[in-house]
Amino acid sequence: MRPKLLPICLLLTLLTIGAYWPVTGNPFVNYDDHYYVTQNPHVTGGLSWAAAQWAFTSFDVTNWHPVTWLSHQLDVTFFGLNPSGHHATNLLLHIANTLLLLLLFVRMTGTLWRSVTVAAIFALHPLHVESVAWIAERKDLLCAFFFILTLHTYLLYTKRSNWRTLFTVTFFFTLSLMSKPMSVTLPFVLLLLDWWPLNRFDSAPVRTLILEKIPFLILAFASCIVTFYAQKSGEAVIPIEYLSILDRLMNALSAYLIYLRNMLWPHNLAPLYPLPDTPSIGTAAVGTALIALVTLAVFYLRKKQPYLLTGWLWYLGMLVPVIGLVQVGIQSHADRYTYLPMIGCSVAAVWYLHGISAKWSQGHNTLIIIAVVLVLLFAIQTRLQVLLWRNNETLFRHTLAVTSNNYVIHMTLGSELWDQGRRDEAIAEYRKAIKITPKYPDHYFFLATALLLEGRTEEAVKEYRTILELRPDFPFAHTNLGMALQKLGRNEEAIVEYREGLRLVPNDYKAKENLQLLLRKHGRNYLDFPS
Repeated sequence: MRPKLLPICLLLTLLTIGAYWPVTGNPFVNYDDHYYVTQNPHVTGGLSWAAAQWAFTSFDVTNWHPVTWLSHQLDVTFFGLNPSGHHATNLLLHIANTLLLLLLFVRMTGTLWRSVTVAAIFALHPLHVESVAWIAERKDLLCAFFFILTLHTYLLYTKRSNWRTLFTVTFFFTLSLMSKPMSVTLPFVLLLLDWWPLNRFDSAPVRTLILEKIPFLILAFASCIVTFYAQKSGEAVIPIEYLSILDRLMNALSAYLIYLRNMLWPHNLAPLYPLPDTPSIGTAAVGTALIALVTLAVFYLRKKQPYLLTGWLWYLGMLVPVIGLVQVGIQSHADRYTYLPMIGCSVAAVWYLHGISAKWSQGHNTLIIIAVVLVLLFAIQTRLQVLLWRNNETLFRHTLAVTSNNYVIHMTLGSELWDQGRRDEAIAEYRKAIKITPKYPDHYFFLATALLLEGRTEEAVKEYRTILELRPDFPFAHTNLGMALQKLGRNEEAIVEYREGLRLVPNDYKAKENLQLLLRKHGRNYLDFPS
């Protein structure tokens, strides 16, 4: 078997490069990439002692993932802000994850071609394009890299149980958590692997198997606390009063079904699927029924076909941190969340179909043909999906075409069009976002400021007034409204707005300067305003 591994690894690498190569020519995406790289001063300076200290102490972007920050800083050190190098790093990590996954299942199961099929699906499935093509999702790739290394070292630990191997397992798990906390489900996954393919339940008491997971449970629990604090401090966690427990549960059940559908039929994929105003009762009901039926079936078949239990519960369990019970952000689901969970479904499907094919005279050959065709179709779809990321406008227009009520992408596309100088189109996108979320003052602020810069001052005043009706303590709306009123010659009103803006933000020097000029123009005392 081992002599075959090298050419297989080479073939998988070439197929992955072939599918993903266009990504190396893509730009940074005007959606989170600026937070992670291009406009983050702690990253754009490259790797340094001060930058590393920041990486370990920062809750920036409402997360604590120092390994991810260090990775971005290192990329800037080598490639500057040339996106090709950053994309190449993502692609290399994805290839490394694919090969590590292949070797893991070869080691655990002793089978080659089933392991190759699982690895090929992982490498070339279109659902994984988001994690590879989006530089801001480097954390997915790093988390998976160290997660799979953790499983490799755990396999060694099961054969050589000593403190050195336990330390190595713990070390890689810690790095995975410090890349992205989604790997908190590792203790659960280890128990599933104990069931199959390691078969440790046959040789060790359940209590012993659970107790040895305690170090990992402690790390996972600590990571959950830090992550929740980081997301709470960044106001990324949506409160219960805005999204009820019932709505969260319905969305989670729907998401499980949607992920399975997209695994089988990956189409209309996008970087953001907004939460619906009202979750679909029908989709949630079908999701509930499917989860219940499949779970009952795999438990019934757990002795005869143990891989079904491991694969299905791997999928269900690994999605728990991101399924929306603790809702972070406005997405209903996300392709990137399947990067590790989909491995479970692939394993269950591949081993199950192999078992069925063994009962047919030509079953093995038929299965090989099906697997090859499926993987090639995935590769083609992945290539097409990668091309959608070739520039910001293409990606955002595609996203709007395949999703509905996507106000975030309308705003993001508006900003992209504004940067291109297509200002009327940008303003139109801002208005579309406002139509979807008419009570969100930040969107009005973008629109009002755009109108002000375009010289449409009366329209800008109207929009700033709307902002202040929604949020009277919006300081920069007061300041900008003052500027608009000043342009219209309504100086007394402008002075009132400048004063209010300075009351809310006393160090707004632009507002101070404007107010100073106005007061001097009218012969008033400059000191007669907040300082």
